[in-house]
Amino acid sequence: TVFQTNSLPLTLLQRYAPLLPSLHTKQQELITQTEPAGRLNAVHVEIGDEGKIRATADIEDAQFLPWKRYPGVSGLNGHFVMNGSAAEFVVDSQDLVMTWPHVFRQPLAMERVSGSVLMNKLHEQWRITLNPLEIANKDIQATLSFDSWIASGESPLLSLQAQFKNIPAAAVAAYLPANVMKQTAVRWLDNAFSDGRIVTGRALLHGRLAEFPFRQRHGHFEVEFDSEDVTLNYQDK
Repeated sequence: TVFQTNSLPLTLLQRYAPLLPSLHTKQQELITQTEPAGRLNAVHVEIGDEGKIRATADIEDAQFLPWKRYPGVSGLNGHFVMNGSAAEFVVDSQDLVMTWPHVFRQPLAMERVSGSVLMNKLHEQWRITLNPLEIANKDIQATLSFDSWIASGESPLLSLQAQFKNIPAAAVAAYLPANVMKQTAVRWLDNAFSDGRIVTGRALLHGRLAEFPFRQRHGHFEVEFDSEDVTLNYQDK
């Protein structure tokens, strides 16, 4: 069976997800509650005799709302390829916005995002790998890579590495994971840096997403950086 079309609205996912028997309840819930929007262009789908699905599509201006502990996104563009239980999404977006209320106080706007995301289903788990993702805006230039395992009924296990450079010190507060930090630390960091810049730095994270920032020490989170000409407001006058 072959299906082709020039364009499809992503809103159809929300409408027809409850009718797809191959999706379990949580997958249907994710699709309906994230309210997908945008378009799929140059869609080509083949369904083999054994039910194996091959598909390609260009994704234009996609949008997904945040869901539970997962982030939402808008302005997502790229190319999607699926072959059975494996898939790849090549991201090539400008003016992308990520909204993650569980972690950040405000949406994060990126002027450019590019990279590839690989997805493979192994037994009852999905493995999602980022190879790597380049992001940039007026404040930050960064490279992200991660490897994650997602199983039904469990919080995702995530290993993430990030390298960043040329960040104005005064802009650091906007990128703090403030909603999972102690508020005393957030209030101090909001006003700690008034001048200078972070020349280079890196962040490492390993553990289950639901346990971040790992106060029970069941994971690892580390940030280190080199700075230049930073003015530190250690204590209010």
